[in-house]
Amino acid sequence: ISVVLEAISYKDEDFTESNLYSQGNRYIGVCKSWADILSDCFKQESDDCCYHVQYGDKANQADWTFTITPLDVAKLFYEKVIKNSDSIILTSATLAENGNYDRIKSRLGFDRLGDRVQEVDPLAQIFNYRENCVLAVPKDSPGYKQEGEFFRFMAATVYEIAMMLGGKTLVLFSSLKRRDAVYELVRPDLEKEGIRVLCGSSQGLVEKFREGNSVLFGSKGFSEGIDVKGVALSCVIIDKLSFPYPGDPVLEARLRRTENGFREILLPQAVLTLRQQFGRLLRSENDKGFVVVMDQLRPETGYFANVRGNLPNVPYVYRPLDELRSLMKDRFYHWGLMECNR
Repeated sequence: ISVVLEAISYKDEDFTESNLYSQGNRYIGVCKSWADILSDCFKQESDDCCYHVQYGDKANQADWTFTITPLDVAKLFYEKVIKNSDSIILTSATLAENGNYDRIKSRLGFDRLGDRVQEVDPLAQIFNYRENCVLAVPKDSPGYKQEGEFFRFMAATVYEIAMMLGGKTLVLFSSLKRRDAVYELVRPDLEKEGIRVLCGSSQGLVEKFREGNSVLFGSKGFSEGIDVKGVALSCVIIDKLSFPYPGDPVLEARLRRTENGFREILLPQAVLTLRQQFGRLLRSENDKGFVVVMDQLRPETGYFANVRGNLPNVPYVYRPLDELRSLMKDRFYHWGLMECNR
């Protein structure tokens, strides 16, 4: 293309001012950029990046993706964004971890600014979590590794809670396989009782769920961005802590660079997701309900204190499912969320 453009320009001096000439040069620039990326991918000269190739099949056509991902974005973010900005404001309900902002500051390069970073203490909780919410974990859960048994145990739990409330339950999964298996187990029985069962990831399902008398099965995409106020959502059931998928090449490369990958990378991400999932329940001052975590939040785990310390200050109940069922019935009735005869 470059040779053709030069040849035309040699015979027609005005050609260099044309749109075709500009478009041709832009295309050459794109091709050179792609060539440089491919070259870097195969050379793999930097220990600070992860080079990986993904192959897929779309519409019977091979789809190759070559990716270079920096393992530490702090320097890059500082050079490209922070240095060139007069001011930056970061705000989020889950920005602080363990009551401070140390992790987010170091991961994005804000720690390089020293005392120029102005921090505001995390705001106090605006909802009365102690009175309006309970975190429950069934003591007799078989654990997610016992697949078939866990599927049945979770389906029974979803059914009983949905029957208490007449739906009003959001069920979140870290695995599509678990989501689909539990959905298929419980759907026929709930539908016989007149409770609508929804499963998927579209926002249209959320709108249907708001109408009431429904159970919504979702995956990680529903862990944030869902705002269902009122009695339409009175219980959130979570299958397990959502640790990052270990097959991700970037994650694997980052884990190799840390002394304790579980504490430094895996656990913080799982805690962040759980906080987002937990936040689906209380969306207004009048909301009330239970968050039920089916596995991996037992008191004897080494990370339990870390997880609890990053959640709202709610009562934590660790009992067999039968006892939890009785407690939930009493609390739901006290809150006015179920009829006496349920």
